[in-house]
Amino acid sequence: MRKERGLTLIELAIVLIVLGILLGIGAGIIGILIKRVKYNESKEIVNAAVEGIIGYVISTGKLPTDTELSSTVRTTFDSYNKPLAYVYDESLTTSNICSMNSTNITVKVCPDATCSSPTQTLSNIAFVVISGDGNYNNQTAGTQGVSSSTEIRVYEFGVVVDNYSGDMNRPEPYDDIVKWVSLNELKPKAGCVGTGGGGGGGGGSCSSYTLRISNQGNRKSFRIDSGSCNNLDNGDSFYQTGLNSGSTLTIREQDWCWDDVILQGQLQNLDSNSDCIVDVSCIGNSCTPQ
Repeated sequence: MRKERGLTLIELAIVLIVLGILLGIGAGIIGILIKRVKYNESKEIVNAAVEGIIGYVISTGKLPTDTELSSTVRTTFDSYNKPLAYVYDESLTTSNICSMNSTNITVKVCPDATCSSPTQTLSNIAFVVISGDGNYNNQTAGTQGVSSSTEIRVYEFGVVVDNYSGDMNRPEPYDDIVKWVSLNELKPKAGCVGTGGGGGGGGGSCSSYTLRISNQGNRKSFRIDSGSCNNLDNGDSFYQTGLNSGSTLTIREQDWCWDDVILQGQLQNLDSNSDCIVDVSCIGNSCTPQ
């Protein structure tokens, strides 16, 4: 008759230890995965909010106010059920954005808490949407309508900072999800940029218009026509001009011409890395670009 042998206490303890280690590793992985899912969900909510605000602008020509936001976007809460922050230029909620040339908001991207040497400085920002993400702490800015010069600091992930005490005054690794849209980005989406219509020469009811080229990146050189509408055809005289980073060049004409749309395309083609904005804006009475 064979004698049955069970586990010794030492063997049982080893099994329990191994199971405990495996359960601990699994719990840690599950925690990381949950955090990642929450982050992606909050990021998608922020992106959807930005698209909702842009849709409102397309419909009305203006930004929604903070009180109008809840009826404009799908949700005003992130994946942790914490309210999104919405920072916007108040003037863009009362005036058609096509008539605006600047805003009061500047965004600085900061590599450290002091932000003494920002990696980017972006002016003329129309609005910013923020989620405090996993630490429940909005470290960037609060919901506000801006009517004077305002700087929004966005930090690189992990920088220990808290630049907004209105939520929690708790410096910790930065994890906010932040997305902003500049006025130059917003105006074409709202139909402010002339596209030339269906061809032919002229059209529209502009008594005058402005062609603005805003350099958001490195210095560029552009060919800008100095004469009348008829001189804008290919082969006619142009002159060279330099445009420094962050500056804007403005050209004014008295007639709305199809040739000027060709000029717009020429300028865009010269911008090989797409870091400049070419914006045609009407400034006359009953102005409707074609």
